[in-house]
Amino acid sequence: MPQRGFIRVRDGVNPEDLAITLVVECKERGRVRLRAVGSEVCTLFESLRIAQETLGRQLKIKILDIKPNFSGPTRETEIIVEASLDE
Repeated sequence: MPQRGFIRVRDGVNPEDLAITLVVECKERGRVRLRAVGSEVCTLFESLRIAQETLGRQLKIKILDIKPNFSGPTRETEIIVEASLDE
């Protein structure tokens, strides 16, 4: 079920493109929440690193929730992160 107000990181998305979206959204709204599951977590952190290089210390990153899922065949972890601009 999609969560409102979140950017959902998807497989195959280019980290540089996601970083640009992240920077623009942060500048417009002040903060952005991102959600990634499984292998998408690597893409999320790569995008955060690129955005941090662009904005420097101005970008604050907070991990809101980590939900490890070790049951079932997929064993995927979900992570929710908030990125905001330091006022």
